[in-house]
Amino acid sequence: MFKKTTTQSSLFDVANYLKGALPENDWSFTFRDKIFPLIDEEKFKHLYSEKEGRPNASIKVMVSIIIFIGLEKLVWRAGEFQFSRRIDWMIATHTEIGKLLLIIRPCLNSIND
Repeated sequence: MFKKTTTQSSLFDVANYLKGALPENDWSFTFRDKIFPLIDEEKFKHLYSEKEGRPNASIKVMVSIIIFIGLEKLVWRAGEFQFSRRIDWMIATHTEIGKLLLIIRPCLNSIND
């Protein structure tokens, strides 16, 4: 089932929860504010059933993870390991602290199929 990424900020968003963890001029804030909103989820809508299944993980986050993996020349498993540990990746993708594995597992499963 297709579900668009919400733009509402969460109290548990890493940028809110760990204020000052990274300098304001870090690349993750630039990615979050300028690139993340440009990812068009509607282009992926046809890949999801409209009536069945659970809602998809955030397409914007999955595309962002693929971009990060490509930029840093990582393999998929290293990307999975990094996403749950890198504050800059979490800030760049508006990821809440408790939702890390709910996002990365479906992303890697769909790529490996």
